[in-house]
Amino acid sequence: MKLRRLLSCILALLLASSLPLTAFAAEYDLAQGSVTVNASESGQTVTHGTNAAVEDSAPVITQSTETTTNTITITAAENTTANVTIQDVNIVISDPVDAPEDHSGEAAVTIDVKENASANITLDGVNIDVGGTGKDSSSVYSGEAAVQITGNGDVTLELDGKNTLQGGNNRAGVEKNTTAATDTKPANGTGKLTITDETGTSGSLEATGGIYGAGIGGGREGDGSNITITGNAEVTAQGGEMGSGIGGGWRGSGSDITISGSAEVTAQGGNSGSGIGGGFLGSGSNITITGSAEVTAKGTDGGAGIGGGVDGAGSDITITGSAEVTAKGDNAGSGIGGGLTGTGSNITVSQNAQVKAQGGEACQWKDVWFYGEGAAIGDGGAEQKNAYPDPGAEVDPDIRKLTPNGRIEYYAPGADMETDAPYKIVTGTYGLSQPAEPAQTAEPAQTAPLYRVIGQDGKTLACKEARTSGVLTITVEADFATLTGSLSGMKTLKAQGVDTIVFATNGATSTFAIADLLAQSGDTYALTHDGKTVTFTLGSGADIGKLLKSAD
Repeated sequence: MKLRRLLSCILALLLASSLPLTAFAAEYDLAQGSVTVNASESGQTVTHGTNAAVEDSAPVITQSTETTTNTITITAAENTTANVTIQDVNIVISDPVDAPEDHSGEAAVTIDVKENASANITLDGVNIDVGGTGKDSSSVYSGEAAVQITGNGDVTLELDGKNTLQGGNNRAGVEKNTTAATDTKPANGTGKLTITDETGTSGSLEATGGIYGAGIGGGREGDGSNITITGNAEVTAQGGEMGSGIGGGWRGSGSDITISGSAEVTAQGGNSGSGIGGGFLGSGSNITITGSAEVTAKGTDGGAGIGGGVDGAGSDITITGSAEVTAKGDNAGSGIGGGLTGTGSNITVSQNAQVKAQGGEACQWKDVWFYGEGAAIGDGGAEQKNAYPDPGAEVDPDIRKLTPNGRIEYYAPGADMETDAPYKIVTGTYGLSQPAEPAQTAEPAQTAPLYRVIGQDGKTLACKEARTSGVLTITVEADFATLTGSLSGMKTLKAQGVDTIVFATNGATSTFAIADLLAQSGDTYALTHDGKTVTFTLGSGADIGKLLKSAD
């Protein structure tokens, strides 16, 4: 605080003497007036209250009072970059209960970035609450967005400290409406929004939409697209009623959404909205979760966890890298895919991804319309009069590049995902089959191994082999290990006189008959010991644990 006061005094002296501020990063007290920052080809200027514009390449906007209703506007012209820090600001704006106003197009913080321009904005300990704007029982009036992003340039929000943003009626917490060009209007909001935490200061963001608005993305009838959350960002996004957590608002879709790096994201839709994807009647598409991101996405009252809102489809959803994802639909919404009555398609889980998915329970409306259970991965529940329809169809995700370290856990609707066991587990086999070495003229071709034992990193583990009276015992000094190979390799072992396989690790011992395995339809198998937990699957993901004669 003493440093801020000192800087304020220096700023006052410089203003009084008309000295240039081009290289001086000053503080501007929002309590003393609204602040406008303009980046142009000739440089960046700051206008504070009624004061004349001054040059400042890196302004810090702060606040000396407990709250303020003053606002911040940041504009970057074409081919320029705006750089601004907003620190310890607390903006609270509300309408009288009996006299709501229309705040369409207004926001506590507006960031307008033109084509081929960018803005780097640091949010450091910022609280904005405009949830009391535009409210009335008919939802006619639009409130303000906490942060509104317009234009077709790129915006980066760097998170330092704890930041909380609450949108008003029909508006998002962080609003980025994306509209295509029409005959009368140009496209708007097509640039990329990146929310990150890449400095040494830990940062977080909690963004909540007003009724009909997304937490991050579209306002009422607004699509939310081209949104990336990355770095070490910790983000919680809550949609308002009928809005998504991240994506579309009411009647809005969410697309081109990426969560990567080490980001930790919790996203929940409002009633009828998805966690990540579409709001009510909106779809969710081109959604990617990768890196080592940790994501929890929950739909509400018919919304999918990741995908569509009520009546919305979920498509082109990819979970890859080492991402950990929990996706839960609600009231007939799927975990990953379509919302209630919506379809799910083109879903991929690959590499070392860990996924938990659960569809919503069957439900009814006014004792007339009945909705089936949502699929864990696939379609939302169908609609039928006077009787419950079949559950939403499961869609098999593309797991061709899912490694043995990756897995998908399917939970029944209504199960406790923390304490109940999944009804199905699918593990990957990608990388288990080694390509044959090319034939050499002077050396014989290499022979593929009859089986392999690998660890969590996919690398081969040392093991001991013992053959006695038709029994092959494979022992590994490890807590986690996977015995894997092709069924053709098992045929070769059987031809060599081996009838039974015993696989022993530090925590478990499993036994199966080769003949029982060869009776299955498949090309490869994977027997995994994780401590005392044992899973036995085919390459297709089918559970064949029943073939084990013992697992202890």
